[in-house]
Amino acid sequence: MLSFLTSALLLMHGLIHLIGFRRQDLSRPVRSAWLVCAALFVVSAMLVLLTESWWIVSTVALLLSQSLIAFHWKDAKAGTIVNVAVLVVILLGYGEHRFNRLAADELSILESNPIRSGKNPEITQADLKHLPAPVGRWLTRSGVVGQRRITGLSLTQTGEMRTTPDGSWMPFTARQQFRVDAPGFLWMVNVKAAPGIALRGRDLLHSGRGSMRIELLSLFPVADAKGPQIDQGAIVRFLAESIWFPTSALEPYMSWTAVSDSQARVTLKQNAQTVHADFFFDANGDIIAIEADRYMDRNGSSTLERWRIDIDPASKEVFPGPNGIPFHLPTESTVTWKLKEGDFTWLKLKVADLKYQ
Repeated sequence: MLSFLTSALLLMHGLIHLIGFRRQDLSRPVRSAWLVCAALFVVSAMLVLLTESWWIVSTVALLLSQSLIAFHWKDAKAGTIVNVAVLVVILLGYGEHRFNRLAADELSILESNPIRSGKNPEITQADLKHLPAPVGRWLTRSGVVGQRRITGLSLTQTGEMRTTPDGSWMPFTARQQFRVDAPGFLWMVNVKAAPGIALRGRDLLHSGRGSMRIELLSLFPVADAKGPQIDQGAIVRFLAESIWFPTSALEPYMSWTAVSDSQARVTLKQNAQTVHADFFFDANGDIIAIEADRYMDRNGSSTLERWRIDIDPASKEVFPGPNGIPFHLPTESTVTWKLKEGDFTWLKLKVADLKYQ
């Protein structure tokens, strides 16, 4: 919708510049300049719907437009108001382009230097024997037997989030790319914080290092966090989200310990981090919850708190695996901080469009 509104604004502004071209009291070169400006805005309006780089042509059109307005200030000064609006949408377009280019560069780094080589044999029931019983049942019900180990996947998400226990729920959409042979992901999110106000966020895990960046309108930094505590949180998140690529339970970087017939603990070591997560299963063998200790930032300081994901087993959907055999995976969950002052559920999530490489 925003693209169509931006295109309409540029098209309208371009047509207005034809007024200058039609004025017979102006010299031919000046009239031609008004016509060129109109054409640039019209081309920009079309490019908005075709490419992220539309803002480049629009910037040229804006500079020419404001120069013509200044030259004919008495008659054309009202056009400055529209040019201010055009400047705003250009800045937003540039911010979106820059943010996406940075993400594309990070994705290239994430996907570089694949570790797994040689044959990738199909998983058999015998491959699950060394796992705790509830983990084996979960993987069997998920459909890993007969699959080849997943190397990577992409998915989209929708949902709501909030930043405080009494805060308003903010809708979001997200795209996420995972690397499974070496734990890693890139998560890109658009959050509608308020009417006309959007937040862009990016979470990254690569080579055991995590980082988080949030920007207002893709222009103004809100958060840019790195360090050991962010690393730990990113690895915890990878463990929790492995429910969407369950063959990772067999990767050498994951080790499992039985806790009970309905609970197992997984450990993942990367660089200086050793991270644990507890997986909980129902009587059918479906995964219903994951808990881990994770750092939470509150008032400028981080504390280690209990973090829980509740998973709806009834939300299972079928997704074709890497070799066509179906996976049966849950798609809906909620995320809660288990705090001393009470539970804080801050995220409601639904997964869609899951595709494996």
